[in-house]
Amino acid sequence: MFSFLADFLGIPAVRGVMLVLDILIVAFAFYQIYRLLADTRGIIVLQGIALIFLVTFVARLLNLQTLYWLLDKVLAVSLLGIIVIFQAEIKRALVMLGERTFFKNLFAFDTSDLYTIINAVYTISKKGYGALIVLQRRVDLKGLLDRAITLDAAISSELIETIFYHHNPLHDGAVIIDRNRVVAASAYLPLSEYDAKNSSRRLGTRHRAALGLSEQSDAVVIVVSEETGSVSIAHSGRLDYNIERDAIGAKLETFLGVDRERRKRKHA
Repeated sequence: MFSFLADFLGIPAVRGVMLVLDILIVAFAFYQIYRLLADTRGIIVLQGIALIFLVTFVARLLNLQTLYWLLDKVLAVSLLGIIVIFQAEIKRALVMLGERTFFKNLFAFDTSDLYTIINAVYTISKKGYGALIVLQRRVDLKGLLDRAITLDAAISSELIETIFYHHNPLHDGAVIIDRNRVVAASAYLPLSEYDAKNSSRRLGTRHRAALGLSEQSDAVVIVVSEETGSVSIAHSGRLDYNIERDAIGAKLETFLGVDRERRKRKHA
């Protein structure tokens, strides 16, 4: 069997097809890496490493031995540091790799609950409160639940608004919602270590916390700014800032995998 496979792969036409397939796979892998790192500090680091590779290649081509030796050593150290530099991106890539279309509906939020959350968010914004609401998806957030106040309550606008009322002891942390239940309040999220992707804005603690969790999981986090009342969404290590009410529903449906056709049938 193996000899037949070797003979088959040795055919010139087959070798040509395999070469094209090899190039396409590598190109696809690089494209996915670019998509993952786009608009993050990772793309800047990746560009720097690519530049070092280019200069190293030119130095070898021109037989600049000293420069080539130096850059070769720099590259060796740089490659070892990639795992540390890109740890958040690597974790998010593994999360994305674990996602499967088969499980999409299993983890999708109920649409009525989703719009209940949206109504609460904009009521909180109008009242001038701050809020941090985590919508859990596939990645388990048990580590956050262990340090939060367990609730396990049905989703309602009144409950969410009450939690984020100024004088409520729970208002400082985040609410965590897992599908159709409010599972915890007063949860403290990991802060993002950088805000280069949002350099035009100074991020407050809530926004950094939302961004930090979205860098380390596939959760979608809604943020209400106490200072401006603006509503933002953190997802996949990115922050969509100042979202209008008429646009947030479609965004959340996309991020959470809500089946629009099923929603239409449900409300028909």
